[in-house]
Amino acid sequence: MKIFFRGATFFSVFQAVLFLSVTAVNSETWICTGVRKISGQPSSVVWGDGQFVVVGKSGAIHTYGYSVYMERYTLEWQRPITDVDLSSIAWGKDAGYVVLGDSGKIVLTSADGVDWVKNEASTPSGAYYVSYAGGKYFAYAARSVAYYSTDGTTWEVCDGASRLVSIAYGNGVFVGVGLGGAVYTSLDGVSWEDGSDISQKYSEAICLWSDPFAPLDECAPRSVHLNTVAYGRGIFLAGGLYGALGRSKDGKLWEFFWDGDWWGDYSYIIHDGIRFIVNKDRKTYFTVNGERLELICNTYSVAKAMACNGSTKIVAIEDSDSQYLIELTKNTSSVLPNPSSPKPAAGFSLRQSGKTLRLTLPRGFRHGVRPGIALYNVSGRRQKASPVFSANGLVSLSVSHIPPGLYVLRVIGERGGWQGQVVLKR
Repeated sequence: MKIFFRGATFFSVFQAVLFLSVTAVNSETWICTGVRKISGQPSSVVWGDGQFVVVGKSGAIHTYGYSVYMERYTLEWQRPITDVDLSSIAWGKDAGYVVLGDSGKIVLTSADGVDWVKNEASTPSGAYYVSYAGGKYFAYAARSVAYYSTDGTTWEVCDGASRLVSIAYGNGVFVGVGLGGAVYTSLDGVSWEDGSDISQKYSEAICLWSDPFAPLDECAPRSVHLNTVAYGRGIFLAGGLYGALGRSKDGKLWEFFWDGDWWGDYSYIIHDGIRFIVNKDRKTYFTVNGERLELICNTYSVAKAMACNGSTKIVAIEDSDSQYLIELTKNTSSVLPNPSSPKPAAGFSLRQSGKTLRLTLPRGFRHGVRPGIALYNVSGRRQKASPVFSANGLVSLSVSHIPPGLYVLRVIGERGGWQGQVVLKR
C-alpha cells in the first residue's frame, strides 16, 4: 500500500490544500442547479429504468422521472404499502427495484417503482443498506453479516463478509468496504476474502505526517472507517473518515491519499460514466482518478445517498432530517466567460447592457415549461425568472437587484434548451 499526501508541505502540519477553487463550467462538468422539496424525509435514491426512485421514513416512495407531456422531470408520490421506515433502495436489470425497511425485516420489490410487493418471509435481518452490483443484490450493515440475492426475495448469507457499508463491482471483482477500514473482495459475490489492514497503516501514516518526530508506538490509533466505494473506468475509488481516499484496480492493492483534513469525511462516491462524483464534508467534487478533486458546489450537508442517470442529472439526499432533494445537472453548453462578449451556443447569444441581460434566441425556438428563462446563483438558488419569450426572439431580463458575480442562465424550450455560465458586472 502506498500513502500520498496532497497539497501540503512537510512543515504545513495543521492545514493542507487539497481542493481547488470552483472549477470553470464546461461541456463535461456538473453544476448545482436546484433544491426540490419532497414530502416525508428521504433516506435513499436510485436511478433505474428511466427514472429516479426515492424512499424514506414511514414507507414513503416517490418516483422522479422525465415527463414527455410536461417536458421536465416531475416528482410523483406513490401510495405506501407499509408504514415502516425505508432505509435503502437498489435497482438491477434482473428483478427491478428492491427496498429494505425496518432493519432488513421487510423487503419491497417492484418492476416499475409504482406497484410494490412486500416480502417478510425471507429477509436479510439486520441489514440497512441494499445495492446491486455484478448481477446480484447485496444487503448489509456496519455491524451485521452481508447477504446476497439474485431476485431480491430470497436471501443467503455471504461467506466471510461483515461490517460492510458499500459494495462495487468491476474488473470481474466485487469490492466491499466498511467499519474499521474493512476491505473485502470476492470473485462471485458469495465467498469473500478479508484483505484489509488499511486502518492501522493509514492511522500510522496520518500520525507520522502530523508529527514526524513522534515515536510510532506513541501514535494514537485512529479507526479509519471507509464509508463508500465506486467503480469506473478500471478504478475502484473508496472514501472514508479523516479524509481517507483510496484507489485500486483489483481491490487488494491500494494507493491512499490524504489531504491533511481529518475533520472532513468522504460520505458518498458514484461514477457518471466519465468521472467520479465525490461528496466530502458538505461539498461535492468530481475527479477522474482520485488524485485531483475539483469543486462542483457546497450548497448542502453531507450526502447520505446519490444517484446519477449517467448523462444529465444527479439527485442527492442530505444526511439530516431535511425534506429536500439536491439536483446537480451536467452542463452541456459552452461557457460565457464575459457577458459583454458572449460565445454563441447553438444559435443563442447573450450580452449585458447596464442592468439588463439581453438574450437572442435561435430561429424557431419556442418556450415550453415555465419559467422559460431563469438565472441561478452558484448555490443553485433561482434569482430571476421570465416565463414568456418575445415574438421576435429577443428576451430582456432585468438584473438590477442581483449582485455582481458568477451565475448560471438556463433556457427551457419546447424541444430543448440551453444552459451556460454568465458573469454579471456592475
